[in-house]
Amino acid sequence: MTQPLATSSKDPRPNLRFPISIGGREIWPEKQWIWSRERVEQAIANDELVVNESSGKVSVRVKQYLKNELGEMREMKPLSIMVGPYNQEGTAEVFELFGTDNVFSFPKPVDLVRHFVSLTVNDVRDTSAIIVDFFAGSGTLGQAVLAQNAIDGARRRFKSCNCQNPRQYRRRQRTSS
Repeated sequence: MTQPLATSSKDPRPNLRFPISIGGREIWPEKQWIWSRERVEQAIANDELVVNESSGKVSVRVKQYLKNELGEMREMKPLSIMVGPYNQEGTAEVFELFGTDNVFSFPKPVDLVRHFVSLTVNDVRDTSAIIVDFFAGSGTLGQAVLAQNAIDGARRRFKSCNCQNPRQYRRRQRTSS
């Protein structure tokens, strides 16, 4: 997997702010790199960096392997069973729909939820499951169920309700009685 080489979360360290030349391009970090100039040059020589460009922004990422240079398993970070989709994709999906990303807090990407919907649980693949979403903010679960059904021809169903604000729920119950 890859990790960002740039960071904006550390205290300013001028010695970590310098250009990197890759493929004839000079790339500067927004704030600073996480590595020294010497370590970055070593990474370039070892082909450990990847340059990505998206929406006019350039990012430099570091290749990270399961084992270190000595063949030992890395132990500093827990290993993930998934690489992507990432939560930022949920924010991008909301922006695409509404032209702003300030509509829902922490929206989940449809592909992430769709992946969970597709899983086999306890060796049982229930293609007619009813999946309940008690926190149906933007309706991502419903969209994910419909998308996964379209992919695998299943007949899963979903129930969505928003139980995040109990007072609001009780108020609705009193007014509808």
